[in-house]
Amino acid sequence: MLVKIGDKIEVSKRGSFNRDAIVTGISIGLTKSDPAGELGIQLKEYDTDMGYLGSISYKDVTFDNDSEDEYWCYFDQIVTQQKGDGVQM
Repeated sequence: MLVKIGDKIEVSKRGSFNRDAIVTGISIGLTKSDPAGELGIQLKEYDTDMGYLGSISYKDVTFDNDSEDEYWCYFDQIVTQQKGDGVQM
C-alpha cells in the first residue's frame, strides 16, 4: 500500500478500537535497533510492500478531533488507506 503524508488511514491501536488518522510523517529504520526509524530516513511517501521497518506519525481524526496532538505507529499497524471522502481503498 502506498502511504503519503496527508493521506487518511485507519490505524490499529492494539487493544482499543481502530483510529482514523492523517499521516504527518514517515520514517524508515535502517538498523535492527531502530525499528521505528527515529534515527533513519524521513520520507514523503512509502510503499509498505517494500517490507522495511519504520513508523508513521499522525493526527487522530477519529471523532473530528481538532487536537494538535501527534501520535505514531509502526507500519504493520496501518489497517487501511482511505480516499479523501473516507471510502476504503
